[in-house]
Amino acid sequence: MPRWPDKIAEAVTFDVAFALNFKVGRTLRPLTELERKVVAKNIVDHLQLSNWVIERGPPGANTSPTNWPKRPE
Repeated sequence: MPRWPDKIAEAVTFDVAFALNFKVGRTLRPLTELERKVVAKNIVDHLQLSNWVIERGPPGANTSPTNWPKRPE
């Protein structure tokens, strides 16, 4: 299996885990942190198995906190 550099794999795992916010079980409880990390790790493993290439580029426009709109006071 082609492996990504550890830094990229960890960053993608964090990004995927951050985006996961679905509910599970009959009571529709939120995911625990451990469940979130396990699901994210499995997603990243499947992306690697599928030969996806993921590279980090420079930040996009307006991603710096100095460019964010001001919050209403």
